[in-house]
Amino acid sequence: MLFVKLPLLHRNAEECTTLAQQWIFILKNLEKMEKMPTVFMENPVFLNLEKKMRLAGLPDDERKQYQASLKAYRDANAVMAGSREIGFREGLEKGLEKGLEKGKMEAAINIARNLKAKNFASEEIINLTGLTPDQIKSL
Repeated sequence: MLFVKLPLLHRNAEECTTLAQQWIFILKNLEKMEKMPTVFMENPVFLNLEKKMRLAGLPDDERKQYQASLKAYRDANAVMAGSREIGFREGLEKGLEKGLEKGKMEAAINIARNLKAKNFASEEIINLTGLTPDQIKSL
């Protein structure tokens, strides 16, 4: 177990070179700090801590307003993500349907070509493939 007496740490922010020293400096000076020391800003943990410090320093009404705004933003993002997912699924379904229809049409045309090459009557080809007379003529 490690005990640290914060009043005994007499370093300025620039002299705190290790993560432990930086944390001790912050804990000792937190109440009087208006913003995070610039030398600490390279560490994403301290960037996040500074954001939390700024929020904690807001008056209650402003903090509540910020939290409500953040909730509305997150709710809107969730709705948008859900809408994108639904749109993606619908698009995928439509694409698959069109692909299947196109595949069936191509298969019917290939069958019709083969039947026509074997001198089947146009009416038989229409009955067997479901193609229209115009489609059979264009083959």
